[in-house]
Amino acid sequence: MNHGLEKIVRRCGPMGGSAPRRICKGYFRRLPYPQHQPQLDCTNAPFGQACRDMLDKALEMSSAYGFETRNYDNFCGSAVYGDNPDNDSIGIVAHMDIVPENMCNLANDAGGWTHDPFDPILSEDGKYLFARGTCDNKSCGIMALYAMRYLKEHNIKLKNNVMLVFGMNEEIGMNDIPQFLAREKCPKFSLVPDAKYPITYAEKGITKSVLKSPKMTGNLKDMWSGLAVNAGSPIAWAVLEGVSREDAEKALE
Repeated sequence: MNHGLEKIVRRCGPMGGSAPRRICKGYFRRLPYPQHQPQLDCTNAPFGQACRDMLDKALEMSSAYGFETRNYDNFCGSAVYGDNPDNDSIGIVAHMDIVPENMCNLANDAGGWTHDPFDPILSEDGKYLFARGTCDNKSCGIMALYAMRYLKEHNIKLKNNVMLVFGMNEEIGMNDIPQFLAREKCPKFSLVPDAKYPITYAEKGITKSVLKSPKMTGNLKDMWSGLAVNAGSPIAWAVLEGVSREDAEKALE
C-alpha cells in the first residue's frame, strides 16, 4: 500500500483519472520470487523468465510514455528523460523483483494473504493498494516514472538526464548493478527509493550470515525461521521430541 502513488497522480492533473487502477493491472503484475542465482551465460533471462517478463513490461510502459528505453542484456533496464550530450544523468534506482509472497511457508500457500497477492486490490477510498510488491519496491518505480512524466509533459528541462533504472536482482544479491555499470555510464548521483521513501533513500549493503551446527541429536529434531535471508519471518518453529509441552514452555520462560 502506498500514499505517494495517490499524491503524485493527483499532482499530474490530466495524467491522473483512472491511472491507479490501470497501474494495478499492469505494473503490479505477477512476478514470482527468483529462487536461483543468475546464470550469467543465459542471455535471454539471466534472473529467470519472471524477471525478464517484468523487465519487458517496465520498458514497454516507459516507451509508451515517450521515454528512451535501454535494455542491458536483460540484466536490468532503464528509462531516460533528457538529452544531455555527455549522457550525464541523475539516477533513480528501483527494483522489480520481490521477496516470497508466502513468508510463513504455510501449506495452503496463502502466506497470510486474504486475496491473491498478485491480483492488486485498490481500497474503496482509493488510498491503499494491496499486492505483493506495492511497497517493496514496484511503487517506487511507478512513482519515479510518473515524476518523469510530469517533467516531460510539462516540458521541464534539466541540466542532466533523469535515468530510472529497473533492477531485477536486489533481493538476492544485486548482481544486476555490476552488469549495469559495465554497460552504462554511472549516474553522477543516484537516489535509491525502496519501500518507505523518503525514510529509505539509499542502500548501504547487506550482511548474510550462515549458522552451522553439528547434526541435530537429542530432543531438537528440526527448526525453521523463514524463506529469505533478507526478510524477517513473522513466525518460527522448532520440532522437539520426548519433551512435554509444559516443559518446553517452562524452558522458554
